[in-house]
Amino acid sequence: GGKYRWRWRSNEGNQEFGFHGEFHEVSPTTKLVQTEFYDPGNVGGEMGDGSLISVTFEEKAGVTR
Repeated sequence: GGKYRWRWRSNEGNQEFGFHGEFHEVSPTTKLVQTEFYDPGNVGGEMGDGSLISVTFEEKAGVTR
């Protein structure tokens, strides 16, 4: 579990936006499930109701995919 927030800024420093969300499932080495919301106040405003993101990891030939 836990919450997160991150900001992205262009190399030139003239564009910046952020996201925030919460981890709903953390299975070490195999799976992450999280919500992701676009921060209010970003250029372009709100971007809907957010997303539920599920990422699955597996090892193949010694490489994580």
